[in-house]
Amino acid sequence: METYVLLARSITYGQRMQHLLQRNGIRAKVYRAPRDINESGCGYGVEVAAEGFYCALSLLQQGGLSPSRVYRKQYNRYYEVNV
Repeated sequence: METYVLLARSITYGQRMQHLLQRNGIRAKVYRAPRDINESGCGYGVEVAAEGFYCALSLLQQGGLSPSRVYRKQYNRYYEVNV
């Protein structure tokens, strides 16, 4: 299953992202970002399904909650996405 991980700088920022997405019908899950993709060790990721990724990204940008970085997760491997 392919998903996207949108990095947030804090748990609060990640929760705000999650709430905005869920209010607009997009499932999102907040969790501590894996060390593979988080250099500082203190970031959080908001995971969304591939089908809702572009809509989620657009909603977040409109809401002023742009992610710091974006990764595509496929078969437990992460690939950075330039957005």
